[in-house]
Parts: sequence; structure tokens; C-alpha cells
Amino acid sequence: MKKSSSKKNMEDPLRLLKTIQRVSVDDTLYEKVLQKTKAQQPVIQMSWLRIAAATLVCLLCSEGYMLVPGNNNENTDISELVTINNNTLYYE
Repeated sequence: MKKSSSKKNMEDPLRLLKTIQRVSVDDTLYEKVLQKTKAQQPVIQMSWLRIAAATLVCLLCSEGYMLVPGNNNENTDISELVTINNNTLYYE
């Protein structure tokens, strides 16, 4: 059972494009669309975005200040951190 090629049954594409009819629209359609887009409020107000950005910058600056090694005059000796070993396990 052979199927016929769809190419033989297909109409000329250019002829199909010529059959498309133009749609007529109202002259004030563009203005109506602009009014609707202007009427919509933004999801987040700009003042809140500025506050969030300033907070983020302050947090990043404080973290950078803490990470940068400064003039550290403290003596960080590891022996101060180690406790004295008490190896007495039994009563003598």
C-alpha cells in the first residue's frame, strides 16, 4: 500500500498567501493600548527598589570591611587555644 506524496496535493503557498484578507481596525486602537499600559502601576515601587539596593550595598561594604585584613597587632598564637592535657585516667 503506497501513500501519495503530500507535495502533489499541496497548493501553491504563494497563492494561499494571496487569499489572506486585511483586517480593519479602529483608528484609536493604538491610543487605547497606550492608555492601558500607562494606567498600570509597576509591581514594585521605585522607592522600595532604592531602599533594597542601598541595603545590599551597605551589607556588601560591611562584609568587605570585615574580610580585609587590617593592621592586626594581636598575637595569634595557637598555643593559647590548646588546653592543657590531663592524661590521668586512673586513680593512683
